[in-house]
Amino acid sequence: MNFHRFSTHDYVDPDDPLTEPHPDVVIEQQNRQISILQQQLQQSQTAYHDILEKIKSLEVDKQKKASQSQLPPSKLYKSSKLPVKKKSDNRLHKSNPYQLIIANTPPDFQYTKDFFYIHIKVLWDMVHEHSVPISSKISTLKEFSNCFKNTEEIKEMAESDTGVPLIPQSEVLTLKGVEPGQKKVGRVSIGGAYEHMNINLRHLNDIKLLHDTYNHYVHYYMAQPFKKEMKEAGKHRKDQEKGAIQLSRKRLRDIRYKFGVANNFPKRYLEVLSKQDAHSDDEYISKNTYKIKKLVFRSDNANQFMQRVDEEIEKAERIKGKR
Repeated sequence: MNFHRFSTHDYVDPDDPLTEPHPDVVIEQQNRQISILQQQLQQSQTAYHDILEKIKSLEVDKQKKASQSQLPPSKLYKSSKLPVKKKSDNRLHKSNPYQLIIANTPPDFQYTKDFFYIHIKVLWDMVHEHSVPISSKISTLKEFSNCFKNTEEIKEMAESDTGVPLIPQSEVLTLKGVEPGQKKVGRVSIGGAYEHMNINLRHLNDIKLLHDTYNHYVHYYMAQPFKKEMKEAGKHRKDQEKGAIQLSRKRLRDIRYKFGVANNFPKRYLEVLSKQDAHSDDEYISKNTYKIKKLVFRSDNANQFMQRVDEEIEKAERIKGKR
């Protein structure tokens, strides 16, 4: 058996300055020193960044204090009063150029405006409920345009009381009973056709106001149902009838719910009466009877409940002597 003999040259003391260290040991020591230096550099950069942030915050505080010191004393302190909101001026807001803002009209113009609307409807032959303007025939427009060369001729003909009428008098059905010479709105009003409407004759001389009112009614208000009819025939009538039904339901809901609260109805009954869609559009008509319209989605028990409520309301009104 062979044994290796160790000599003094085989042992290397790393702590001995005279001995040369192994290359791996040197690399490990260098890596350790590099890591320590990197950590120190990172810490110094973080500290430097924190110092910069503190300096910036101090500069901002100084600028705020300087700007506050330049304000007058009255603005340095907050007032104890609540801020008052400025009222918006609705006179300037129009959703349509033809829209007439009521705030821009005189306070006593309401009755005159209603009269003017009715007069336009009569001239338009819209004398029936839910009437909608109809589009002019192409042949009529062509015939009208062939009679004039420019707008000045149209204006002269409109202001002239002489000459042959473009449309024969026998074909005019609207305003057939109006006296000759009453073709203008002012003359019709002076003739007594609208005395019951309590109109203010002073506003009939305000051409600008009447012009804006006409544009509002024709080109803004009536333009909406006209567009509906162009897309779907009878749409305006359907919407108007639906609105009338909803209004009838609301009135019945208010009456029945108020009666239920006054007579201490149970909560579950009041919840039913509070729903507007739970009521039909049955209105109290003449001969002291109700015209009951049953809803297709309402059960028989619910129909009987509503009828019993109506009967109790009728009894209470009869006791009070109102019917």
